[in-house]
Amino acid sequence: MGTGTGKNILEAQVLRNEIKRRLIKHLISIFAVFFVGTIYYWVFEDLSFLDALFFTGITISTVGYGMPDTISSTGRIFTLFLILAGLSVVLYSVSYITALLVEGELTQLFKVRRTEKRVSKMNNHIIVVGIGNIGTQVVNQLLRFKEDVVGIDANITEKEIRERLIEDGSKLVFINGDATNENVLLKAGIKQARALITTLPDDALNIFVTLTAKNMNPNIYVVSNISNINNLTKFIYAGVDHPIATAEIAGVKMVETIILRKQRENVLDVLNI
Repeated sequence: MGTGTGKNILEAQVLRNEIKRRLIKHLISIFAVFFVGTIYYWVFEDLSFLDALFFTGITISTVGYGMPDTISSTGRIFTLFLILAGLSVVLYSVSYITALLVEGELTQLFKVRRTEKRVSKMNNHIIVVGIGNIGTQVVNQLLRFKEDVVGIDANITEKEIRERLIEDGSKLVFINGDATNENVLLKAGIKQARALITTLPDDALNIFVTLTAKNMNPNIYVVSNISNINNLTKFIYAGVDHPIATAEIAGVKMVETIILRKQRENVLDVLNI
């Protein structure tokens, strides 16, 4: 998760904006041809509005149901140009929109918009950065407590994370992106979130995510995984409220079971599974 991923996210955003721009342009083109054709036949050829709309449609589509006897010579010339417009402007626009649907780009665009709307309605939710082994368990436990969760990861898909979930994932919103990027954190609702848990395997990335998050929301409570306990001071300086050295804790727990002969705990009981 570095500058390469950030660049990819920026490129994806630019691509989405370009798709939206082209989609709007093609829809306007189709509407304009229908509008001009309908108004002409309605106003200048004395067809009813419905007949004018219908005749415009069959003319543009080149279906060829026949031409009304009342059409004037000027109307016939106009119809010829309308057919050419249908073959060029409308047909090209419809083909472009169909290609977007088939290739999934438009579907992905709608999905992104739905995600943004869901997050915009959230308040006091929890953001989890890095949905690996630790992150998956974090998400599962948060969902068990019925928390609203936004998960961020650049290396897995939403399908993969949902396959790992044990709890009901309806309260999880997933964003595929780099959490060191401010735009991604904004999409995750960083300003209205109450807590952030970062479980990335790289301490430097966890620290950078914390610094970015604290800069955007100074009141957010940050819990972070530490891979190297020697970096503890850096995490504290970065503003991590609760650093957790998961490897060291696991090691202590294992040794305690042997040296101190602690009673064996059932993992399933601990996780309440």
